[in-house]
Amino acid sequence: MKEETMLEVPEDNDLVDTAIAVGKGVLSIVPGGGFVAEAIGLAVSKASRERDLKFWHLVAERLEALETTVGKLSPEEVAEDQQFIAYAHRTMRASQESADEGKRRLLATALSKSGSWSDLSVSELDRFTAFIAKYSMLHIKLLSFMKNPDEWLHANSATYPTSGVGMMMGGLGSILSKYVFDGSELYPSEVNRVLRELEQDDLIDNPGLNSGMSTGLLSPRIKPLGTKFLEFLAEHLAND
Repeated sequence: MKEETMLEVPEDNDLVDTAIAVGKGVLSIVPGGGFVAEAIGLAVSKASRERDLKFWHLVAERLEALETTVGKLSPEEVAEDQQFIAYAHRTMRASQESADEGKRRLLATALSKSGSWSDLSVSELDRFTAFIAKYSMLHIKLLSFMKNPDEWLHANSATYPTSGVGMMMGGLGSILSKYVFDGSELYPSEVNRVLRELEQDDLIDNPGLNSGMSTGLLSPRIKPLGTKFLEFLAEHLAND
């Protein structure tokens, strides 16, 4: 990090205070009360604040990285941008509810691109922010795979052969089980669920794990909205 960050978090930051209040609320269900409850309360408050500060530092780094495309953004510009503040509340809440550091970095990337400097419409930002809040990193992995299965496999699978895969029996499921989720408990039930969600959100064509496509087993299955969503996350996907 640079010595002077793009985005400082004040001591009385409302978003941080909300996290602390939630942590203290947990104490009402802790048996024993008294000293034990107070000790837990202090620990939860400290941990919550540290997580929130880490998130803001991630956002600051990504805002600084945007200087080449949107120009330098001063701390005052960021802090006073009403559109940025609105999305900050949404993404901070999702960040506080996630223990997945990959997803928290994804949320930071989304927030950095959600101010009035964004080249997306408000409706697109609303939709993409909602996707990120509800999606797991498995959603992002499968969406990236569907953009270009053959290219993804060459880049990410050590056992993927150079030819002959398109003729495999068993459809898309054979590819996923052998080269993407080999031995993973995520396949097939969780993978199926995620693919259905991506299809319902109009991001991919999902013919099912046992079906191929008339244009080829490894043909791209992503829709225009899915491509635009991945472009929105491009910086994160390139660095993670």
